[in-house]
Amino acid sequence: ECKLHDLILAKALEQDRDFLRRKRARYDEQFTKTEKAPRLQGRNALADMRGTGHRGSARPKETRNGDANRVVKAASKAPMEKVRPAVPRDGCLKCGGAHYVASCPNATDEEEKELPKKFHSNRVDKTRMKRIKERLGGVLTIKLNDVLELRYCADTGSDWCLISRRSFDELVRLGSGVQAEPLQKPVVGKAVGGHDVEARESVRLHIRLHTAAGPVEPA
Repeated sequence: ECKLHDLILAKALEQDRDFLRRKRARYDEQFTKTEKAPRLQGRNALADMRGTGHRGSARPKETRNGDANRVVKAASKAPMEKVRPAVPRDGCLKCGGAHYVASCPNATDEEEKELPKKFHSNRVDKTRMKRIKERLGGVLTIKLNDVLELRYCADTGSDWCLISRRSFDELVRLGSGVQAEPLQKPVVGKAVGGHDVEARESVRLHIRLHTAAGPVEPA
């Protein structure tokens, strides 16, 4: 049975090859070489149009080699070099003249090295402070008893929160119902500028903080 199966398979393959040879011979007899060339070109153009998804226009295919060449050309372009101005914008770091500190006749060798480092360090600090101010979101405000809004400083580390007598009088005028109680021992704090501020009375207030996430009422 195995030998019979192999024989049948060999005959079938031989017949298939003979059929293909005859078909190719008939095709060669029917069309000459000059007639086949336009037909083959038309088929190739139609295949290209179907592959690119455009009809009515024979758009050439972009090969991988073409993409690689474009990448190489783009990478080979040298970056533009910054042109250094002839005169510094802020003048000489030593005397303020219209020249760089390296050309300053009054600057020593040590100053020529240290002054640029100090200048760049200060500029970085200024940029950092500007970013911190932008993150803080400007002025912070707090509302007292839902009637009076004041500025405040967050996270000062102080054990007491002081308000001025004028702010207390304004709360009373607005009808908040606050009452001052005398302290057993006065509280002395440091104000802006370093001078002492003494508080002799205390008051209980309902506060509401205005934050970026909305109003917050501390517990």
